[in-house]
Amino acid sequence: MNSTKKSKNTADTINSIKAHVFENKYQSVDNYNHKHHLGEINLKKSETTPDMTMSLETLITRFTKGQHVATFQPIYQGDEDTLFTKEFDKMNTMDRVEELHELKQKTLQEDDRIKTNRAQRKAARAQKAAQKQKQETKEKTPPIPPKEEKTE
Repeated sequence: MNSTKKSKNTADTINSIKAHVFENKYQSVDNYNHKHHLGEINLKKSETTPDMTMSLETLITRFTKGQHVATFQPIYQGDEDTLFTKEFDKMNTMDRVEELHELKQKTLQEDDRIKTNRAQRKAARAQKAAQKQKQETKEKTPPIPPKEEKTE
């Protein structure tokens, strides 16, 4: 019962935020209210380790004393081989053209993969619907009684 009440309160909150957004088309300093913005909702498990950071004072103190400053492997979301890691601004014109061509090819391949997946899912849904309809039709039709053999 408590979870139902909580989910109802959450739904009410979301509805009030939507109403506020549609009521005020333009957001300005005068009509901004932080309560009307949900912010980021992160439900995934954290991939960071505890005490992964040091204060600036600790870093400077350790560095000036010649002590080891621990560095950790950063956790990125995404492919490291992106356009931004190749220092696009430092490329000459031909390298930029080649990079653009590679990106277009990757985009086309990804589009093809997405279209193929959509077509496969659509075909699977159609097949499932056909099987369901066939099963329903089979259940609705009365069974044919066996023919009686005539004995003379």
